[in-house]
Amino acid sequence: PRCIYLRSVIRAVPYQSEESGLIQAGAAPDFDGRTTLLGKRTYSGTAGILYRVRSAIVDAMGNRTSEVYRYCVKHRGQAIPDQGAQRQATPIAHTALEFFPDDKGNKLKIPGGLLLHRVDTTFFKGDLANKLSIAPGDPGAFHLHSNDNGELNQYAREMCAEVWSDEEQAWINPHQRDNHFWDCEY
Repeated sequence: PRCIYLRSVIRAVPYQSEESGLIQAGAAPDFDGRTTLLGKRTYSGTAGILYRVRSAIVDAMGNRTSEVYRYCVKHRGQAIPDQGAQRQATPIAHTALEFFPDDKGNKLKIPGGLLLHRVDTTFFKGDLANKLSIAPGDPGAFHLHSNDNGELNQYAREMCAEVWSDEEQAWINPHQRDNHFWDCEY
């Protein structure tokens, strides 16, 4: 069965560092669950270092677009709607949104508007693949947590769902496997 949960990743990125560490990878059944994850706001890393959640990037495409936009309006400044595109002129672009679709496809006005972040998935997935090839002790490494309870098993499966296709010059999911954590991480 396909995933009906909202995948989320909380990653610590120290100030002015290319390295990052996975704090938590999980799934919430709804946006209230995601708010609970973000609501904690501070996570403790190794050596007692505290990391604050500064923002959340939320995938706005798929079958929950109107829910995502409502969530991002409600958590304006903390939750940022995001749309991936296989190719675009710049790695990151922004689109001002004034309306979003309701459940019936009608346009609803967004109070105060909303800024949609559009990202070049080919660029950022390539960057992520490069980071994953860096040895854990080397600068710029992509760190995971200890996986004491085996919670990274699903994470690892989803991180391996896509492969680079030289023929298509794009990341593809040849077996149509869940790839939600891969999408969270790029």
